[in-house]
Amino acid sequence: MLRSSFQARIAGVLVLLLLVVIGALYVAVKAATDAALRAQAQEQLNVGSRVFEQLLALRSDQLQQAAQVLAADFGFKEAVASGDAPTIRSALANQGARINAGAVFLLGLDGSLQVSTDPGIDAEALARLDGQLQLPRRDGPRLFLLPIGRQIYLLVDATVSAPLPIARVLMGFAVDREFALQLRELTHLELSLVASRDGAAPTWISTLPGSAQALLEAQMEAAGAMPQRLDDGTEHYFGQHLQLASGPGYRVEALLHKSLGEAEAAFAPLDRRILLISLGAMLASLVGALLLARSVSRPVRELAA
Repeated sequence: MLRSSFQARIAGVLVLLLLVVIGALYVAVKAATDAALRAQAQEQLNVGSRVFEQLLALRSDQLQQAAQVLAADFGFKEAVASGDAPTIRSALANQGARINAGAVFLLGLDGSLQVSTDPGIDAEALARLDGQLQLPRRDGPRLFLLPIGRQIYLLVDATVSAPLPIARVLMGFAVDREFALQLRELTHLELSLVASRDGAAPTWISTLPGSAQALLEAQMEAAGAMPQRLDDGTEHYFGQHLQLASGPGYRVEALLHKSLGEAEAAFAPLDRRILLISLGAMLASLVGALLLARSVSRPVRELAA
């Protein structure tokens, strides 16, 4: 009985030590895997942010070229100088249709609206436009994101001169769900855009599932800022916030989302292998501990015999 108890104690101590070592190793490997997963997700978000900015820049270049061509057209300048509204409206609509622009405006130098292809523009939107146009022009084309009506527009401007400046042409693409879906195809990331305005409901554009989008809207309303992490109970998202535009009474923000569930699925086979290796090592260690305990206790048994 004494011999069996001594052997059992030795075996128990060895098994416990091996369990601690193997458990610590598994936890360390799991932690390293999780850290690698999050680092990979962050890198994808960084790449997605750059792609998003490049896509906006590409569209703004298309708008800028079209706006400059229209502003330099001799017939258009004559129509603007003479106040020929039907001709101006036709020219704006035709040039906008060539590049699939969502809206084209002609503004006076005082910021007043002369002609617009978008009936949704109101006095509040005009004030925001005029505020942006009053800002100093930097090198390169000037572009800005503005909420107009229930849309978010990427806008550029060009000056109509005959030969002195007489008006401004503004062209804009609607940054809509189609744009967000295009970005998702390129980056495999979800995108949420929100335009917040004082005294008005925010405008949301998102590729997230309905439950996740509702949770995001609720969290932003409660916190006043876009959350970096989102968990709707079925999926966990890691996010990166982008401040796109802001001005008196409004701001436009974006949040790129990476589904950690998708990333975890890619690491799942590795986790299973690590778990199987740990279990195999544990069983092998148990057998080894029992054999070692027997060999250690043998001299004691021989002395006791």
